[in-house]
Amino acid sequence: MRQNYRVMVDLDQTILPFLEAMAERPGGERLRHEQMEAYGDLFGLIEGGLHRMHRMFDEVMDLDVMLRHPPIPGAALSLRALRAHGCELYVKADRPERFTESTRRYLELYAAVPFDSLVCAPGLDKLVECQDAGIGIAVPDHPAPARQSHA
Repeated sequence: MRQNYRVMVDLDQTILPFLEAMAERPGGERLRHEQMEAYGDLFGLIEGGLHRMHRMFDEVMDLDVMLRHPPIPGAALSLRALRAHGCELYVKADRPERFTESTRRYLELYAAVPFDSLVCAPGLDKLVECQDAGIGIAVPDHPAPARQSHA
């Protein structure tokens, strides 16, 4: 009998190359993934400070901008394979709810990623959400949350 696994996948930097999209925006030219040890490093790499960084987040979450950035190589294929093997996929994104529809359209139209649920919410504690929903496998966009869960 096939067992269904519930898998949470973070959107940014796991499916959508969010940092690369930010680097192409005015003020983000110095932003390079390999220069960052933590997301807190973003502030120091963006010309225009915190205000510009927040505006860039909104710009990158726009469907037209997302559609210029194909999914991270192998991400969509891997998620389709998980789904074909009976996994339930839950996509979570730390972004305002107003971007839910553009995010949904990116996943469906461009990435062709099948998913059972999509949640966009700022400040979302994805590991707590997984525990509350009985999701046993989490694919975070940064290794730090996984290490914190074992503390």
